[in-house]
Amino acid sequence: MTVRSLLAALCSAVLLGAPAMARGPALEPLNRVHAGLSMTEAPGVGMGFDSRMTNLIYIDLGAFMSTGDAVAETTVPDKDGANTWLLRHGLYLAPGLRLPHKQAEKVQWDLFFRGGFSGVWAADAASDYDSVSNLGLFGGSEVLVKTGSVGLRLSGKVFYFKPYSKYRQVEVAVVRPQYGAEAVYQF
Repeated sequence: MTVRSLLAALCSAVLLGAPAMARGPALEPLNRVHAGLSMTEAPGVGMGFDSRMTNLIYIDLGAFMSTGDAVAETTVPDKDGANTWLLRHGLYLAPGLRLPHKQAEKVQWDLFFRGGFSGVWAADAASDYDSVSNLGLFGGSEVLVKTGSVGLRLSGKVFYFKPYSKYRQVEVAVVRPQYGAEAVYQF
């Protein structure tokens, strides 16, 4: 058998073969919208959309915005230069891992660990609260308690970003927390 006839036989087998039907039970879509209170250095609001990708992996697209004026404890940077930066607003894309567990009938709960990328807006108290936008990373966790299609979501995240300090003339590594308490509607 020549190489040419072998290739022709292989192509015929591929084209004339039976289709593969690898099927399993499909997951029903599970989408949630959430909105509520957010806390960075000042109180604010947060909202987002969370969707199930698999039984264990969910993805959350969200935002938070500080509505109050934050005031730094000091306007003089320390040795690292991070103490004068205030986290104000942010957008994030957060894949998350759901902790698997057995669900009760009436009240259900979920625990998620998330991490991802973000866009943040921060203000530097050392430079008259000049606002800058930066790309950042974040990680955190959240707990969701729900009954039926409504619930409450409590979250805590830590954002890492490196803005340029006009006061010190260098990039500064900043780590800031963000907390949230939001109402959830599942559909």
